[in-house]
Amino acid sequence: MSHNNVLYFVSPNGELTSYAAPFGAENSKGLYSLAAPSLHLFARGIAETADSLVP
Repeated sequence: MSHNNVLYFVSPNGELTSYAAPFGAENSKGLYSLAAPSLHLFARGIAETADSLVP
């Protein structure tokens, strides 16, 4: 897995299988945050997607 502002999920044979675009609320200082329930769901989705790529 490699990422910049988007997470790209690549299968073991090199195929792009999925991607995840981050989201959140930006404050006046340009910092982003995400409510804990949303953060946990996003993290779980990333983990499940990555796990699905492992043979």
